[in-house]
Amino acid sequence: MESNDSYVQKMEDQLKEWGASIDRMKAKADKASADTKAKMQRQIDELKVKEAAARVRLEQLKNAGKQALDDARGTIDKAWSDLKGAFERAKASFKD
Repeated sequence: MESNDSYVQKMEDQLKEWGASIDRMKAKADKASADTKAKMQRQIDELKVKEAAARVRLEQLKNAGKQALDDARGTIDKAWSDLKGAFERAKASFKD
């Protein structure tokens, strides 16, 4: 099993990557037509909310300690998977 430190680091790295992805989506939306831009912006706003919630949850877990992180890994992995899916769907729609 992966250590808690590497698990948290992996999550932090993924959040950084998703933050950069949001920035790229925003740049693409800024160049789109008004109707398309509005649709893209709604997706971006949704992702930002999810990303912010993930950051808050990660900070809470880091502050809660090892046992709390061990106990919550399954729940965290599920939430992380859902967030990853949202990013993948958004990225796919931005490629159209």
